Amino acid sequence: MLARLTVLSKTVLRYKQQIVENHFKKICKFFNKNIDCLYAFNLDNYHSIHEIHRPNNTFLSSTKHFATCTTKKVDFLIPILANYNNITLFNLVNIDANNLCKYLKQIYSLLFDRKYKEERSMKDLQLVDFKELELHSFENYADALKMIINVPLLNNYLNQNVILIITNWPGQLFIRKIITYLKIQQSVTNISQV
Repeated sequence: MLARLTVLSKTVLRYKQQIVENHFKKICKFFNKNIDCLYAFNLDNYHSIHEIHRPNNTFLSSTKHFATCTTKKVDFLIPILANYNNITLFNLVNIDANNLCKYLKQIYSLLFDRKYKEERSMKDLQLVDFKELELHSFENYADALKMIINVPLLNNYLNQNVILIITNWPGQLFIRKIITYLKIQQSVTNISQV
């Protein structure tokens, strides 16, 4: 005898919302527990491979584009300070490569001795968030960075530290443009902005 099960859409929506809330609490707990660590973030796009191959009304395709944000704690390394001995890693021209290389070599040189296979492992990888979003423009990347900024502990972390974001080529360019734009706005208005 087969039992029939009926589920209301409200029940499904409530269950989805509960999953989102639990995930956000889990991420906040992870960053709270590991606040004195260096993090490497990966911001990437994902394309759904499931699509309709025949026209359905006016839509020819149902491919979905998502932005994903993952992070991994870099063990045994402290955060990179945005301002070290009153020397900032950031300048309004753009990222100062000489300062960045100098301080990375001085403070984080042990990282280069580690096996990269360990670093590429999916072990301890955390999904911060994902959202339906294409990553093709300045505005898209600004919206995608909100996945990091919207975690309250990370927002505070960014006031003092630098985070490493691994992304593809246009992403690197757009993120640098966003940081430069916000720093110029902050210096012009003298108001702290996110």
